[in-house]
Amino acid sequence: MIYTIFIYPLEIFFSWLFAVFYIKIPYVGIIGAIIGLSICVSFLTLPLYNLADSIQEQERKKFKSLEKWVIHIKRTFKGNERFMMLSEYYRQNHYHPIFALRNTFSLLIQIPFFIAAYHFLKANELLSGATWWIIKDLGAPDKLIQLRISSSFFSINFLPILMTIINFLGGFCYAKDLSLREKIQTYLLPFVFLILLYNAPSGLVVYWIMNNIFSFLKNIIKKFGKGKLALYYCFVFFLFWVAHYLIKRKISLKSIIFLSFVYFLAFLPVVWHFINATTKRLIIEKIHVIKLFLLKRELSQNCFSLLLLSGIGLALLYGFVLPSNIIESSPIEFSFIGKTNSPVNYIFSSLLFFIGFFVFWPTIIYKIA
Repeated sequence: MIYTIFIYPLEIFFSWLFAVFYIKIPYVGIIGAIIGLSICVSFLTLPLYNLADSIQEQERKKFKSLEKWVIHIKRTFKGNERFMMLSEYYRQNHYHPIFALRNTFSLLIQIPFFIAAYHFLKANELLSGATWWIIKDLGAPDKLIQLRISSSFFSINFLPILMTIINFLGGFCYAKDLSLREKIQTYLLPFVFLILLYNAPSGLVVYWIMNNIFSFLKNIIKKFGKGKLALYYCFVFFLFWVAHYLIKRKISLKSIIFLSFVYFLAFLPVVWHFINATTKRLIIEKIHVIKLFLLKRELSQNCFSLLLLSGIGLALLYGFVLPSNIIESSPIEFSFIGKTNSPVNYIFSSLLFFIGFFVFWPTIIYKIA
């Protein structure tokens, strides 16, 4: 039930994105489809991770402001007296120790996307037997390092180790100013993923390596560079990569239009730099007016109610009414298939899926926006 609502809609979305790259841009091949899927998902979930980072930053600042007196109370009092003093101090500052769990928010966000990618790529038959560079089978562990000890041969999977190294580099960059507890969490996480993905298919590990590289670059950009502009150019670079394959294989009107659009995006910041301050101010004011028109605060609750009711209506239509009518036309065809004795199970499963697709995830996206 939980999988059908939270994970399965993401898995269907992943399969659609993968098919777009693999079918519409066949020149990139299987590995290109995996990398394209990873980059698209990383960009689409970026607002979610930015929200998680801001919540974690607020939690750190709040705890840091209380830390001095918390340490003082722990040193001065013991037993029930210490508990009472800490409870009262937290209450006065509108804080609860359970709020520390907000530091794990970014990890919790990764779980549904990780499970969806794991299920989709592990069960993807296209990966089985597909080769790329020195990897003989993207549907199996890479076994790139072969060792001989005595008369026995041992295989070591290199890609999960590479993934762990990238995770450590990202953690080293990100955890410089964190507390000891957060540093331990940051450095232990790569080992968890190493254990989980060591014997996973190479295609899945490549997907996760690309996610880690994106996260690593994002942390470097946030820490040392101009974040939004650098991320913007990362996206443009990805579009250039796609356009390169389009033009290389076949020059068509669509590919020329797409490449022109990419060049427009690439040079937009340069053009913006040379626009005078008055024109910039007028453009920003116009954009602000459009934003206010589209996102009026007094209509936000009504918009959410409309979104929710529409989602529920679509979920009932696609998940209950249509399947019920189809099954009603010939119930026996949907009975005693596999482990399912009753066609009601199909209707229930379908309804749960569309609740996740039309209600749960649109609500999450709306609240984040």
